[in-house]
Amino acid sequence: MNSKVSKVFVTTSALLVIFSSSALPVFAKEGGFFGNFMNRFENRKDNFQDHQDKVKERHEENQASREASKGAKREDHIKRLKEVFTKILNRMTLALERLINIQGRIENRITKLESEGKDVSTAKSALDVAKIKKAAAQAAIDTAKANIGGIDTSSTTRETVLTSVANIKNAKRALQDYHRSLKDVVKILRGLSGKEATKSAK
Repeated sequence: MNSKVSKVFVTTSALLVIFSSSALPVFAKEGGFFGNFMNRFENRKDNFQDHQDKVKERHEENQASREASKGAKREDHIKRLKEVFTKILNRMTLALERLINIQGRIENRITKLESEGKDVSTAKSALDVAKIKKAAAQAAIDTAKANIGGIDTSSTTRETVLTSVANIKNAKRALQDYHRSLKDVVKILRGLSGKEATKSAK
């Protein structure tokens, strides 16, 4: 009995498999229940894929928008930094010009004291040092200007900005050194004349 049941089960299963492999495409083609079901399934699948594509597209658009915003803010920030750097260097340039004018008056004072028979050798030596400091200050300012002039708001890196800051600091120190060296000359001249040689250097 069990043997007969097994044979019937196997035979039935085989028929179902044959029927399924041959009949289902026909049902799908002819628009039967299974065909309609498959069509709805495929449509849902396409709709889901469309939804996924739209989500991905929106994500990419939002990301691009954020990146563009970051770029705009970065460019604006670098632009403001460049303007600040330029103003600082313009003030340094004016300060250098004032110190150069003071140096000119000091040279005139040395010439006058020398004509009066005073020993101005020490003052001249100190003035030579001041002239070296002047050249260093001028060079430092020129270097800072060249670096800042090369700043591009669209491609400048953090390292370039840090280099600009370092160059400005170097220019400031060089300018201060020049100022101090002129004050040293003034002190010497005061000792030679017995009174204030100039009121310009402070």
